[in-house]
Amino acid sequence: MFQIIADLCGDPLSGSNYLNICSKCSRLMVVAFVSLFVLAATASSAFAGDRKAASSGFYFAGKGGPTFGLATEIENGAGRPLQDDEAISMIGSFGMGLGYTWAKHGLPLRTEVELINRTEISYNASPLFSGSIANDAIGSDIQNVTAMAKGYYHLDSGGPMWSPFLSAGLGLSRNAVSGQYTPAGGKPADLDEVTYDLAWTVGAGASLYLGNHFVNDVELSYVDLGDVEWGRPAMSNLKTGNLGSVQLTFAIRYNF
Repeated sequence: MFQIIADLCGDPLSGSNYLNICSKCSRLMVVAFVSLFVLAATASSAFAGDRKAASSGFYFAGKGGPTFGLATEIENGAGRPLQDDEAISMIGSFGMGLGYTWAKHGLPLRTEVELINRTEISYNASPLFSGSIANDAIGSDIQNVTAMAKGYYHLDSGGPMWSPFLSAGLGLSRNAVSGQYTPAGGKPADLDEVTYDLAWTVGAGASLYLGNHFVNDVELSYVDLGDVEWGRPAMSNLKTGNLGSVQLTFAIRYNF
């Protein structure tokens, strides 16, 4: 799935063409989300059973999907102007969640502990700085993992087998930078820096109750992943003003 979407959207985004590519992929994600939402609504009549009985109590979820990784407002620690101050990549996210559904207690809520791994956002620049004859170069990747406590509020859809929901969460983000930094006229130096920051998310989606304790969730969300530093001395160090992701997540839940 990730490769198909990447082929449609092009290579990792950079430069002046990213707005057109980003717009294309954004429309693709919205169309996919709406299509699955409508499918859930039309398919609900094909399933029989009690939503409350099938989806109450503890559950385990496996999840994954295509993601826009966004590193914006990148700046140099000494204030030197950069040739490119952002990186936008089409990546993937995958992980799992352990939660509890409160339907049998009369509450339209789910609470969950979620662990998600995201593939690398690439930031490459050669030359790195603008307006300089002798210039540095960088080839780097940012890899992220988040651990979050999330809550889901399920809306009454009017049908027994599916429901839309709103979601929000708060947790910890681990951002690891790897790659190489090449100073002008010098030898490449390895990059290996890990930073931790606060992460939060908001989203919306729909749940389709498949029966036999299985539920299919589709969620479109934004996740703020905190900030990143590249771990270089001030004259050549970089840091982000914002690191985030827009992700379309498909999940299968099993209720115990």
